[in-house]
Amino acid sequence: MTEPPRENQPLGAGGPPGDPAGEPGIDGRQRNAVMRVQLEELMADAERQQGQLQALSEQVRQVSATVSSRDDAVTVTAGPQGSISDLRFSAYATRQHAADRLAELTLETIRTAQEQVAQQVAEIVQPLMPAGVDAEALTSGQAFDVGSLLPPGFGEPPPAR
Repeated sequence: MTEPPRENQPLGAGGPPGDPAGEPGIDGRQRNAVMRVQLEELMADAERQQGQLQALSEQVRQVSATVSSRDDAVTVTAGPQGSISDLRFSAYATRQHAADRLAELTLETIRTAQEQVAQQVAEIVQPLMPAGVDAEALTSGQAFDVGSLLPPGFGEPPPAR
């Protein structure tokens, strides 16, 4: 059984091709120093990304949309994930509309509020989406082809030799 390398002891043949830690002519201490800097950079990147994700998450939690029907009989507030946080009827709503029409108007207004929330969320998360992915299409439930993100030929059997 071998002992783990001690600090400033060479770690082996080096890193992957193109990695300065794997360049010939760099001794173990230099290689360790380069790898330590690379690790610190990766950790700083991870912390920055975590902070950005937390900020985006907070923005998404704050999303809401308040929408009124065309005649102001119904007002709906939708929050994150499209949940309804408020529903109000004007004083004349039940006098102006039959029950069936008022129900229909309420559902239309709810859908509009939920669509606005989805659009706001899409605008917030779009910068995180891979190229070619439309966040608004995803948040509105439109079909999405995951295969469009994969490299050509992915999943196909290798050519016969």
